[in-house]
Amino acid sequence: MLNKRMSQEDEFYSELDKRTARHSCCTFQTMIIFFGILLIIATLGTIYIVYQVKQINVTFPQFNLTESIKNSLSKKLNSKNLTNPQLDMVITSEEFSSIVSPGIKTSILEIDQMQAKIYETDIKIFGKLIKPLKSDIEITAVPIIQDGKIKLEIQKINAGKLSLPGLLNNEIEKSINKLLDANFASIYQQYQAKETKLHADELEIIGQLK
Repeated sequence: MLNKRMSQEDEFYSELDKRTARHSCCTFQTMIIFFGILLIIATLGTIYIVYQVKQINVTFPQFNLTESIKNSLSKKLNSKNLTNPQLDMVITSEEFSSIVSPGIKTSILEIDQMQAKIYETDIKIFGKLIKPLKSDIEITAVPIIQDGKIKLEIQKINAGKLSLPGLLNNEIEKSINKLLDANFASIYQQYQAKETKLHADELEIIGQLK
């Protein structure tokens, strides 16, 4: 009787072990399939993003940054040439292009061949994205006044055919504003900016003596 009971218990636990093993195997296989599907989706998504980023969908302004443009800008930004207590300066698209032409190069980002076009609603900066991916890039920004200085606030970034809201905005904004600060350093010694106005191909800067 005891042997029969033990035999039934052995059969019960043996069957339970078999079912548990089959269930574990199915669970493991399901996990492999699930992660495999995720990997495929992630790979296809990455390929799609890279493809879209590499597509050309940016129209570049064709400015030839001649020495006369650079000299004109340099003369405007030299505070020794300014004698009025009120500042009213106009920077053209070509001159603004000269300001941003050095491009951007940081540890995570590189943009080359930068040029600008000033519109009545915003300023668009065009360039060649070198790092982290190679693509044409279009940066849409608006001028603001911050602590008596002119800054650009990024509104949108297009890389290829993709709009990249928020992506790398801070890094690009910080780098462009460093270029502005360096070029306007002489002006800021005597004047503080109060207002900016956008016109077709012109950025007007209004300020006063400190």
